Amino acid sequence: MSATLPLVTIVAVCYNQEKYVCDTLNSVVQQTYPNIQLIIADDGSSDQSKQLISQWIAQYCPDAFFLNHQVNQGVTKNLNSALPYIKGEFYQFIGCEDNMLPHKIETQVNLFLTEPAADIVYSDMCLMDENGVLHEQTHYEQNYEEVPMNGDVYEELIKRCFITTPTALMRIKVLLALGGDNETMEINDYDFWLKASRKFQFLYHDDITMHYRVVPTSLSNRQGIIRFRNNFLVYYYNYDKRQPYREIFNFRLLFNVRNLAAQQYKYAPLYALKAFSKTMQPVYLFLCARYFKLWFTGKNI
Repeated sequence: MSATLPLVTIVAVCYNQEKYVCDTLNSVVQQTYPNIQLIIADDGSSDQSKQLISQWIAQYCPDAFFLNHQVNQGVTKNLNSALPYIKGEFYQFIGCEDNMLPHKIETQVNLFLTEPAADIVYSDMCLMDENGVLHEQTHYEQNYEEVPMNGDVYEELIKRCFITTPTALMRIKVLLALGGDNETMEINDYDFWLKASRKFQFLYHDDITMHYRVVPTSLSNRQGIIRFRNNFLVYYYNYDKRQPYREIFNFRLLFNVRNLAAQQYKYAPLYALKAFSKTMQPVYLFLCARYFKLWFTGKNI
């Protein structure tokens, strides 16, 4: 480690990723930035991941700290288990199926040094399949027409989550202020960034710093009920009564309640009731009554 450069902590989280974990860890030690603390947190893998991690540490990075959990506890608890051991001025996590490009950390630390107002730096990324074949378009080329935002991104983030989580490097004060990740969420990215955007400044740089692998187990690949339920809870827990934000939250809550019902989710009536308790909008009582009636009669919602 170099004592003259800010320390960057990278937390690599793993669960049954024996096929990719060594490639991910190799991408960390191949960074051009010299001052990195690596923490590897395995969430009770039942495949060969733990053995591969131990062998990799012995051969390539004996300074790495290995959190070897015996019981699977979920990604957010696994991430938070690393909090007491983080020493860096900057922090990011990486899933053990993705790869950092060699210049990532060096480029982003330099941006922090030249842009002291920035608290979180993020970039574009390339998507790849299970075999490492890259998609033709980058993430932002594929999903967005406009350039991602800088500075205060709160209002835009309420409408949609556009932060590319695998690319984000943040000052440690962001993580500490938020108390880590919300362990009640199945997918924590959106909740984390929405909370962060109320207090901190974002900086986008037009570069590709990650290769993000899209596989059936990827968090971003979970569709349907999990996605709509998770997004509902993001808006429910972060509900903002201030205008103009309130109307956006109201619309997003309604959108997700209706989609839960469309997915035949049996607890959709309860989510409609939760939305009413937060917004006091009569439409949710109507939906709740309708969904309960269909539920009890055994008909499709």
